[in-house]
Amino acid sequence: MPAKDIKNMAYHLNFVSEDLEEETISRMVSRPVPASGKNRITCLTPEQLVEYTDEEFQTATGRPQPFHEYDGEEFKSLVESVKENGILEPVIVRPFHGKYQILAGRHRTRAAKIAGKPILCLIREDADDIEAAKIMIDTNLEQRPQPKYSELAYAYRMQAELNKKQGQRTDLKTLSNGCTKLDTAGEIGKKDGKSRSTVYNYIQLSNLIPELLQKVDDKKIDMTAGIELSHLSPENQKQILAILPEHGKIKKNKALELCKAAEEQQLTTEKIRAIFDQPPVKKPVNAFRIDTKRLEPYREILPNQKVLEDLFFEFLDQLKTNMQPIPNTKI
Repeated sequence: MPAKDIKNMAYHLNFVSEDLEEETISRMVSRPVPASGKNRITCLTPEQLVEYTDEEFQTATGRPQPFHEYDGEEFKSLVESVKENGILEPVIVRPFHGKYQILAGRHRTRAAKIAGKPILCLIREDADDIEAAKIMIDTNLEQRPQPKYSELAYAYRMQAELNKKQGQRTDLKTLSNGCTKLDTAGEIGKKDGKSRSTVYNYIQLSNLIPELLQKVDDKKIDMTAGIELSHLSPENQKQILAILPEHGKIKKNKALELCKAAEEQQLTTEKIRAIFDQPPVKKPVNAFRIDTKRLEPYREILPNQKVLEDLFFEFLDQLKTNMQPIPNTKI
């Protein structure tokens, strides 16, 4: 369909403003945006936009926003892309004190200002403070190819808490994504292709003190070990942090020993040092290999090794819970 016809059709549906350029409409067709009577797309100027501050996010959620800023080469690449193609995916905004507040697309907006390009925006007329925070979280999770463990942990926790707040309101029957007002961990996980148990594990991980969670991000503590340590009190976690080895990696077996010592009221400085100083137990390796050719039909849903590992261990967890052990069969 020609861009002109698309523009006319969209305008009569009250989907876009009349002054949107045909070239912009053509680009929009490749990245469809949901529209309704309460949503509309238009181009706004930098003077019409204000940023959604971290303070406003914390007021709505009770927690700091979890996502790290990116700049440097990554941002330079975004600026070059906007210079060449403009903004392909609209920035999400809401009316705010006579202007429009950016809920998703802060980096795209900054890049458009530098590139001197119009800022294509999707206006969410009905977004209250809770919905604004949810939009910010959802879009960041969607657009970041490899979020940090801490980003996922805090984001999932806040999604669950915000859904609970919305569930307490009688004027909200459904969320913008079509889910019921009392969203579950399963519903949250569907957006990212993760199981309910995985979402719960990430939420549990958010109970780590920030310094230990940073070490999970830095891969100095295995995620499974971090989940175990997150059950400890903040005081116990600080004890462990103070003696944490600078080199090496804390794995689940060490974390379990630390948790056992804490449960027995024996988590002293000496005990922590003794656990860390224990040489690793060498176990016989029962290695196996996966024929990569058999994975070819699944490449679209297995973009990287981390996704494959997550799905594999989710399957093993379910197998362990629901089925009898599989006999050891020689291949």
